Amino acid sequence: MNWIDRYVAEIKRYLPAKNRDDVAEELQSLLEEEVLELEADRERPLTDAEWHDLLREFGHPMQVATRYGASGVLISAALFPLYRKVVGYLLAAVAMVYVLAITWSIVADVIWGVMADARAVNLGFGFGEAWSFAVNWLVFITLGFHLADRYVTDAGILKRWNPASLPPAQLERESLSSSILVSILVAVWLVILHRLSPEFSAAVLLGEQNNRFITLIAWLKIQAVLVLAVYLMLLFKPHWSRGKRMLVMVSDALAAFGIAICLSIPAEALLQIYPELPEALLRTTSIVLWLWLLGLLADLLVQGYRLMQRR
Repeated sequence: MNWIDRYVAEIKRYLPAKNRDDVAEELQSLLEEEVLELEADRERPLTDAEWHDLLREFGHPMQVATRYGASGVLISAALFPLYRKVVGYLLAAVAMVYVLAITWSIVADVIWGVMADARAVNLGFGFGEAWSFAVNWLVFITLGFHLADRYVTDAGILKRWNPASLPPAQLERESLSSSILVSILVAVWLVILHRLSPEFSAAVLLGEQNNRFITLIAWLKIQAVLVLAVYLMLLFKPHWSRGKRMLVMVSDALAAFGIAICLSIPAEALLQIYPELPEALLRTTSIVLWLWLLGLLADLLVQGYRLMQRR
């Protein structure tokens, strides 16, 4: 029943959490009964080609999931489960980042007195801007899904779906929810990084401007782009492959290299650029950078170990 396991595992990605297990169990039983009847009639096990025909007739996993959930007006039933998840995690991510920005501004104000005038607005995330960001992305996502739905329907992509492309059910995979959440968080993080410092050049990357702040942001942008690419791929191909793991390792290595450059820049150089910064803040920043560097090196080891296991 390996094909049923693969198929049901893919359908579960698009089902609402509250009834996901019940629906998956129902589908599993329904398919098993149908297969037993077919095999009894033919007096032999189904071939892979016959499995593919059966699952293709049953429908694309996303289409099957819509039979157990609501559908939208702008977004058709075929794409609505995925749209609902993306919008939900977008709003959750924006709210999370806004709360973190406010918290950070208050802590920085109380401990170092560096944001007394502007607070979270310095991070580009005042309430008005957070709301505007959420609404703009909501419109963009809705329009994107609407256009994608028209293309998917006109081109008949879901009808041409090939069950042979289903990954093994036991293969390590990322859940749809976590892929969406991480993608949105990284996208928001990338926007914040660009607002903090739009500068990007070889001089900035190599720390030649003696500004630890903008050098770190430049390297973090590169890391964010690579990580975002991985999790966008995981939205549609949820299993981890060697290529995806290697891309994560490259992003970790680049970020670690950038942090090492930042740590090599003397604190005195940063004080000359920002003389109002408290020395205690600089010492705290150095500790955070060292911990960050160690965390990236640890993740490199973990990803490398998982790559070796797949051999």
